[in-house]
Amino acid sequence: MVDPPFEYSEFDEGRHVNYWTLNPALQDEARRLYPEDEFEWAAANLAAFGGLVGEPIADNADRIDTHSPELRTHDKHGQLLNEVQYHPDQHENERLIYEHGIVADAFTAPPGRDDPVGLLHTLTEQLLLSYADTGLVCAQSMTAGAALVLRNHDHAGTYSQYLDALTTRDYDSAIEGAMFMTEEQGGSDVGATETVAEPAAQSPPGPKAMPRVQQFGRHRTAGTSNSERTNSPARNGSVRTSTPRRRSRSLGDLTPPTERTACRYFSFHTSSPPAG
Repeated sequence: MVDPPFEYSEFDEGRHVNYWTLNPALQDEARRLYPEDEFEWAAANLAAFGGLVGEPIADNADRIDTHSPELRTHDKHGQLLNEVQYHPDQHENERLIYEHGIVADAFTAPPGRDDPVGLLHTLTEQLLLSYADTGLVCAQSMTAGAALVLRNHDHAGTYSQYLDALTTRDYDSAIEGAMFMTEEQGGSDVGATETVAEPAAQSPPGPKAMPRVQQFGRHRTAGTSNSERTNSPARNGSVRTSTPRRRSRSLGDLTPPTERTACRYFSFHTSSPPAG
């Protein structure tokens, strides 16, 4: 390529543009990788999303950057609160991406299609979103990852209410996911996990009985502070390691593991179950 496809100096502000239409390299790569029956629909959808990112999301992200989340640990009476307050534009950006279908389209058929699109579509939209709000990419990625674990391993449908809430296009009923994954000795190698999970002695009563577990270990990474569904790999309690046992502060309900590994995924709800 001798000349650039456009004059970069016109876009110093990096906003009020369409990040999809200004990225011919991404368009060519998407055209090459998408299934033929998906790309025509996806191209129009990505163009719409690129406009969202370049216009309202980019402007909102700037304001969010200058108004950091605030943690309220206690209320005025000294009672433990642990509430995180966000700038309203944070909620607006979340509404824009989830209602657009950044997660939902890979799990349920989007408008205009009979079937969901592949995760490639979610990943392509993540790339576009990263031009304006990388932090939101992380939260959305954790949400999609939590949904993927439930879709692939909850064969009995025990947690379908959570999968529905993680993948809905209705922002008012949507929940976000998180992951407690890495440990010091393993880093990105989840197979090196030493955290142990054991059945909880008691489970709270409820209309839907779910198996409950306690975790002992030192997972270091979470996803989002306001997540309502957390995935965490752990080993069966019968496997003992030299790691000092440190109890997790939460109880969780067990997501069916794969049979090929001793390192299992457990899924925790960190608030009341979704309505419905």
